[in-house]
Amino acid sequence: MSVNVTNSAGTSVANFTVPAASLGGTYTQPISNLNAGSYTVAGSTIASTTVTYTPNATPSITAGNTSNVTIKYSAPVVTTGKATINLASVVPNYTGNLQVQILNTKASSAVVNSYTVKQGGSFTTEDLPTSDSTHAYVVKMTTGIADPLQGLYYVESGLPALTITKAQTTALAIPMKASTIAKKNVTVAISGMSAGDTAGVTFSDAANKYSYVNYTSLANSSPVYKIESGLNLGTSVAASGNSYVTNPITDTGVVNAAKTISAAFAAKPVSANNYDYTAGYQGGAGATVTITQNTAIVNPKTAVITTNFAPTVAGNCFTSTWGGVTSTTKAIGSLYQTTVTANDSTDWSGKVTPGYLNLAVGCGLSGGATVLSGVEYGIVSGVSIDGSTLNITQPCSSTSCKDPGNGKIISGYYPDWARYGKKFPLSKVPFANMNEVLYAFIGFNPATGDVKSLDAWADQNEMPTLSKAMLQYPYMHATLSFGGWTNAGATTAPMFAQLTSSDASIANFTKQSVAAMRAAGYDGIDIDWEWWSDYSVAPAAAQIKLYTSLRNALNTASQQDGKKYRLTIAVVAGLDKIQATETAVPGAWKTIAGLVDNINVMAYDMHGAFDAISDFQAPWGMEANSPHLATKYDIQDAMNAYVGYGVPSSKLVLGVPAYGRSMKVASLNNYGLYQTVTGVPSGDNDDASSGATGVFLYNCIINSAACNNNGATIAALTFVNQGSATFNQLSSQAQEPWAYGATPQGNIFLTYDNVATATFKTQKVKANGYGGVMVWEIDGDAVDNPTMSLINAMKTELNK
Repeated sequence: MSVNVTNSAGTSVANFTVPAASLGGTYTQPISNLNAGSYTVAGSTIASTTVTYTPNATPSITAGNTSNVTIKYSAPVVTTGKATINLASVVPNYTGNLQVQILNTKASSAVVNSYTVKQGGSFTTEDLPTSDSTHAYVVKMTTGIADPLQGLYYVESGLPALTITKAQTTALAIPMKASTIAKKNVTVAISGMSAGDTAGVTFSDAANKYSYVNYTSLANSSPVYKIESGLNLGTSVAASGNSYVTNPITDTGVVNAAKTISAAFAAKPVSANNYDYTAGYQGGAGATVTITQNTAIVNPKTAVITTNFAPTVAGNCFTSTWGGVTSTTKAIGSLYQTTVTANDSTDWSGKVTPGYLNLAVGCGLSGGATVLSGVEYGIVSGVSIDGSTLNITQPCSSTSCKDPGNGKIISGYYPDWARYGKKFPLSKVPFANMNEVLYAFIGFNPATGDVKSLDAWADQNEMPTLSKAMLQYPYMHATLSFGGWTNAGATTAPMFAQLTSSDASIANFTKQSVAAMRAAGYDGIDIDWEWWSDYSVAPAAAQIKLYTSLRNALNTASQQDGKKYRLTIAVVAGLDKIQATETAVPGAWKTIAGLVDNINVMAYDMHGAFDAISDFQAPWGMEANSPHLATKYDIQDAMNAYVGYGVPSSKLVLGVPAYGRSMKVASLNNYGLYQTVTGVPSGDNDDASSGATGVFLYNCIINSAACNNNGATIAALTFVNQGSATFNQLSSQAQEPWAYGATPQGNIFLTYDNVATATFKTQKVKANGYGGVMVWEIDGDAVDNPTMSLINAMKTELNK
């Protein structure tokens, strides 16, 4: 911001810039050696689409005197009103969001604000200055709506004027009209897909004139689409399988006549042999590729290796002779294909001896792709020998790699700190029993949206394992999770609030998080915004803005890469918190459900040492004599609330804790249940930074010898499990086991989930049509003991 001083002739005699540190406060600048006379002191104009500030003063200067001049930026009094804008449903098959802008024609048609709306829906604006000589509004749809299969094309009928009246809410229906431009038949001939695979067809146009219906689950067929003449049309046909030479198949061009677009999928030739690779040792980049010959490969000449980075190939790659091969690398989209060819040799007489690859030795590749700052590693996503494609070694081959979820999600969070004190590297995750792993957590700068690693050493070592699992287990989903209760000791709720206060920061976060996901070979992003940790008003509008940005970017990436990218969120199970979101923005949960693929309900931490009275931390239902009965802090009420607010049951994933919460209690009466809480005991992984948490991992609870610390506390407890008379009396609704007793830490009450609880909750997931189950956190489970594993119990129940 600058200030300019001009004399009566309009000549500038002085100017200065207000330091950034003084913005929002007061700044004083002396100006000397002025001649007597009249001057104008003017601050730089600050303008938005609704308000303009142009402060100035006109002092008179007399010889020998000092005049004090004040210019002040103060908001003018602005009268305001609102508008409710609705959009009729004119293209029934289009169910996505549409963007609407309000423009101020008195300010060069500047965008006042942008909104999203669905057909048949409406939105209400924020307060807008009333229509006057500097404010005249029109409403603009950024695109029309098209359903080429039905031949429906609708555009906005002009830019309707919007009058804003003081203290009133103006209603306006966006006028839509059918396009009268002629249509041309475009046939998309889909062929070559393997049995069980389907295709999706998406359209776009270079002018971004229309938002198009997406067509899914198409078999080999030749649907005919009616395309508006003159459109510069982009067509993408993506097959659900990944065994095709080209996928997706794309086409672009101006449509002036009937045409046929060929989407003939050619299957990659597949060998009976396999490849495998190991990532760089101890966090190093690069990879070593090995080949398993189930049938002999005779005289192999050329290997083509597909990676996420441009590698430097070792001179002894697939050869016992250094320099026995020649390699070339070329970029294929975001991937790289390196061709390794065995060199022929020529003797002194000119005789040529053919060279062949030695597949009994590996191929070392140096380098890696930058996934996050300080995190670089290689992924080998494909190998072919002499044109024949090799599959990566699949540990799940004995079950034909059947999805363990049997149509449901079995997911779990893997925290990057598990590799340290808990000695649980990601390689211990039971991939055969799960179909989604959420990698927690990735950090971000709330001021800029820059995405970053919170522990580059852990990420460098653990993230490649999940990248490889995505290739080895066809059903696997790998998700980058952002947020959590804390990041590096700071609660993330205010970080998300700051991030979403800036559209530029949201856009940057979206761009970088999607780029990191793709670079890692993952297929999802998860947002764990636990807003209730720091403030009481639910940030529903900000959440919707963030989720919309991510959804749109993931959809674009999906179309470009020919694969489905997923968006999930973690949410609370406290009824009052669920209601708070709906109160903040009516219809919020229905809107959010439309943006995400799954909603992970954190159905735990409902009670603990933070309460005055001991109670179950993850009850299915509330016991009639619970002192917390009125709060309805139980799973049934939480799940019913989400469904009642418009969330499809199939998108709700029920969270199960792989840990227990302990609390010190004044008495062990009633087996420790509903007793006065007197303090927080130390858990099995507490340290100086965490302080006492009272948290014990499930694998420690069932085996005190496995506890890192305070195993004597667990060993001193008496357990109340399913089937006992006490359990049936006190936990018939909660269905939660517990333990109590006099321990080295005093009287303790411990609440947790066991195999029977996990099985019961999974049965409820099936009965209610929920989307699946989730565990926080995987390293807490007894993964090495199938009969005691929570995850294995869930898998077993889902496959009955």
